[in-house]
Order: sequence, then C-alpha cells, then structure tokens
Amino acid sequence: MFKLSFSEHAQALGDLAMEMLDTAALTADPLTGPNGPIGNAEQVHNWYKSINLTIAAGTSQVQRNIVAERILGLPRSR
Repeated sequence: MFKLSFSEHAQALGDLAMEMLDTAALTADPLTGPNGPIGNAEQVHNWYKSINLTIAAGTSQVQRNIVAERILGLPRSR
C-alpha cells in the first residue's frame, strides 16, 4: 500500500511541477525565484523518475489488485 500511495503522490507532484514550470521545463537554464535559483533540469528529472515509480515493482494497477486480494480479501480478478 505504501508503494502504491507514494508512487501515485510523487507522480501527481511531478505533474504539478511541470504544469507550474510550463514552457520553462523545456530548458535546463535555472529560473530565479524568491528563494534563489530553481533547477529546471532537476524538476524534469524528478518528474521522469516519478513516472518510473508507478512502473517499477509492478504497475499501479497491479498493486491495486494485490491490495484488493491480499488485504481486502476480495476474489482474484480474471
């Protein structure tokens, strides 16, 4: 359950970061924010990594099936 929750939230945060960066996500040049430079390349890398998290160790859909079968005791899906 932790893996499923973590990977889904990480991807949602990555999507939000890409949405906030908008076209600035297309460049590796850092933006200047109120707290100093913000690394675009690092944010893009984190976004790609968040997508990978939903695939590694089973897709999110497979993880949901495991939770349903093992924790909730639901019958096996066919």
